[in-house]
Amino acid sequence: MHQNHKIAIVPTYDELDASIANEVVDAIDQKEDINVEYIVVHVKDKVVTLDGIVPTWRCKDRASEAAHSIDHAKEIYTIKNELKVTHS
Repeated sequence: MHQNHKIAIVPTYDELDASIANEVVDAIDQKEDINVEYIVVHVKDKVVTLDGIVPTWRCKDRASEAAHSIDHAKEIYTIKNELKVTHS
C-alpha cells in the first residue's frame, strides 16, 4: 500500500543515475514506517543524496536503509543522508 509521500527526483541525464533515483524513491515509498514530510532524491555519478524534511530520527535512518536496499545498491558509491529532522 503506497502512502501519499512527497518525494521528488532531481532530473539527471545519466540512465543509470535515473534508474537508481527511481529505485530509491520506490524503496522509500514502500516503507510504511517512513513518515515523509518532503524528500528530494538526487543522484549524480552514482552518489545518492537524500535531502528534505522528515519528522523523526527513525524516519531519517529508515530512508537511508531503504536507499541501501535497492537492486542497484552495489553500484552506488555513497549515500549522503542530508535529511533534516523537524521533531526529536
